[in-house]
Amino acid sequence: MSRKGWIIIVVVIALSSMLLVVKKYLTQQEKVHDITMPLPGDIVLGNADAPESLIVYFNYNCTFCKGFMNEAYPIIKNKYLDTGQINLRLRLTCPLGDEVALKAYQTAICVNGIGLFDKIHKLFMHNSKVMYTTHFQGLVDDFIAINEELGECIVENNDFRAVKINNQALGELKTNGTPTFVFKNKVKSGYADFSTFEKKLLNN
Repeated sequence: MSRKGWIIIVVVIALSSMLLVVKKYLTQQEKVHDITMPLPGDIVLGNADAPESLIVYFNYNCTFCKGFMNEAYPIIKNKYLDTGQINLRLRLTCPLGDEVALKAYQTAICVNGIGLFDKIHKLFMHNSKVMYTTHFQGLVDDFIAINEELGECIVENNDFRAVKINNQALGELKTNGTPTFVFKNKVKSGYADFSTFEKKLLNN
């Protein structure tokens, strides 16, 4: 084959590779755009009408998730949420095989609907293993019995639909699990410290 023929082949291969990269990038951006749309299980912290949302895929059994919530969230709340610049949309996720956590997170989503999320959030942040105790299961049953609206939400969603939708949305991002953050079409997985987090995601 002539030198010109080899050059043409190399150029075609290079262009094909570039097209694949561009296609992959555009597909990822489309997924991110779709995932930034509100989901039924979103727990909104801050002003729901804020111009931007920081989406956080979160698992109370995840050490790095708790690290983010303990270290970064108070700063984000003071600097961004309380000033109305952004809100934070918490999306609770857990392994589909963990039915106890699925029920607990569905309960948290339902509790959020009646304005009591902060109570269950503090409980799980203090000790997430409490959700596996008979005491907590009894507490959920009591909630169902005494609050008709909450009871209907939990019973009607006994297939854990909202949590499963969160899981599916997280899976489409193909990250390394929780915590995963989405902000202005940027995706970041994992948490180390607030300074790095702010620089790479919020201020970039």
